[in-house]
Amino acid sequence: MAAKLNTASATGENPWTQPTEPAPQPAEQTPIRPSPVKPHRGVDSPTAGLCISETSSASDDERLVTVVGCHGGSGESTLAALIPGAVEASHAWPPIRSGQTPPRVLLCARTTASGLQAASTALTQWAARQVAVELLGLVLIADAPGKLPQTLRDRARVIEGGAPAAWRIPWIPAWREGRTDANTPPRAIRQLLEDLTTQTQGST
Repeated sequence: MAAKLNTASATGENPWTQPTEPAPQPAEQTPIRPSPVKPHRGVDSPTAGLCISETSSASDDERLVTVVGCHGGSGESTLAALIPGAVEASHAWPPIRSGQTPPRVLLCARTTASGLQAASTALTQWAARQVAVELLGLVLIADAPGKLPQTLRDRARVIEGGAPAAWRIPWIPAWREGRTDANTPPRAIRQLLEDLTTQTQGST
């Protein structure tokens, strides 16, 4: 009787098992780009007509946080009223006193196209070393209820990447009526306050 061909020994494979699928490879992850924590070299100052003024009536107490609105209607006064130890700057960079610690600044802007452009310009001023401040971050405040249009969402993400930290404040109907209660702030504001406390305590 002719010998039966042993396929397994001839090919080195077991004919009674199905070949296993190759193990899936992990998807390539895009590295997270760290946010800048200080101004950069080689950044040109923006056009002078678009810049935030470098004069302000804000207190020069270095312990305080100065809320700088990037444009009119940015929510500067509202934020300053809700953040303990904060002062508003009338849409201008705080004064820089010789020999003193740079003032701590929190930028804010609305999520309109013009508001985002104003925020971008302010961040460019800071990045170009046009102002000597300790920038804590940027707060973007919703200009209307609901989701942002895709173009504005994309623009906001790019702009946020130029700040040391960034926060989003959703549409809060009570603010439209001028009702702000520092004792019961919205959840997004509570998170902002927690993060600011961590930042300011860590830099002292």
